[in-house]
Amino acid sequence: MVKFFSLFRCFLSMNIKKILEYRMDFIIGIIPSIISSLFGLIFISLIFENIQSLTGLSYYNCQMIYGFFLLSSSLERILCGNFQQLRGYIFNGTLDLIFTRPINLLLHLMFLNFNEEYFIQFIIGIGVVIHSVTSSGLQLSILTLCLIAYVSILGALLLISITIITSSLYFISDGTFSLFNAVNNLTTYLKYPITIFGKTIRFFLTWVLPLSAVSFLPMQLASEGFNNHLLYIIYLTIIIVALLMLSVKIFFYGAKKYQSTGN
Repeated sequence: MVKFFSLFRCFLSMNIKKILEYRMDFIIGIIPSIISSLFGLIFISLIFENIQSLTGLSYYNCQMIYGFFLLSSSLERILCGNFQQLRGYIFNGTLDLIFTRPINLLLHLMFLNFNEEYFIQFIIGIGVVIHSVTSSGLQLSILTLCLIAYVSILGALLLISITIITSSLYFISDGTFSLFNAVNNLTTYLKYPITIFGKTIRFFLTWVLPLSAVSFLPMQLASEGFNNHLLYIIYLTIIIVALLMLSVKIFFYGAKKYQSTGN
């Protein structure tokens, strides 16, 4: 863990220097993230102009779900944004160079470059959650806040595990096949309440691949309290920690199978 934070600090410092050197690129880079987040909020507002509630949830409940989605997804993209570029790293030889460095391969890929727009998205997510909670008039205890933060971190870890597993297929297929985009498209539905889906999909998102931890469960904890969800949070912890450990094993198994595309 000490090594993890030490590497994170070093790479973060390096990327901050890069941002300060190219400030205009930084400003241009964060504008799409801000616009995208605002469009998400506008879309929710447009829905609630015509209805009073969505499957029993108010406007601020749905806004809260969107805020929690921004928090967990931005944490995943901050740490795993480079996995989107893994196919390019394989074909342009960057991955071969990374293999030669005396740094843990997984951590190196995580920290190689930080996409500054996701830090902005994380801040926007915090703002959306605070606004929706205060506008709802909810009074949250310290314990509830801690559990909400804990579940949000679990949600981010779940997304990280999925990203690592799907991206690892690039190693085995020499950069020609991955389920990354398919799974990434699936997670976009987490901006909305899972109660709008059918029973089969709800069961899948709750118990099989518990993506409800990303956005829906934190909203429930804020709105309903934690008493009815403690056993489910324990279940989530076991499942997500197991999946995270499995994803690391799959990643290094795939890395051993990797064959350079160079001459």
